[in-house]
Amino acid sequence: MWCRVLTRSGVDVCFSQGYNPHPKISLPLPRTVGVRSDDECLCAQVCAEEAFEADALAPCIQASLPEGCIVTDVGLYEGKVGFCPVAAVYEFPLESPVQQEVHSRVSALNASATQAQPIMVERRGKEGARPSTIDVRPYIASAIVAGDRVAVDCRISPAGTVRVDEIMQLLGLRTQDLKEGVLRRAVQWERN
Repeated sequence: MWCRVLTRSGVDVCFSQGYNPHPKISLPLPRTVGVRSDDECLCAQVCAEEAFEADALAPCIQASLPEGCIVTDVGLYEGKVGFCPVAAVYEFPLESPVQQEVHSRVSALNASATQAQPIMVERRGKEGARPSTIDVRPYIASAIVAGDRVAVDCRISPAGTVRVDEIMQLLGLRTQDLKEGVLRRAVQWERN
């Protein structure tokens, strides 16, 4: 989608060299299948012989996007620039009002996170590989219950992060407990 949008917008994206060139675009924090997002970051290396303004580019890109996608910001940087995610908030919309069991799991999760107690989950690897047990406490900042939703604030580091399925495991949630897909509501970025 992004290749088409940028082409229609008149953005000259650079391509890799070689036998099978591909556009130099990336999503620094790709979503897991089934996770919706309100906060995405797209990085594209642009070939421009003359300077142009980011403010003029945003409306051109917005006009080429499908309904429901909104450009909130466009930044232009010289040289090689990348963005690293450092935190994300995931929201779990529940089918029915939050049960007492989920409330108590959220409270236990917050207590373990603030008291530096291990929060162990079973991490599944590739099919056929044995699952491993890992401590995800360094990656859980907090969790809150608001109406029929649970929001979990996660840290992201070069060492890793907690996965959506692991958060569901910690909260005792199954896919059928969700009203709709999990939502990645916000991401905090650092430029490097």
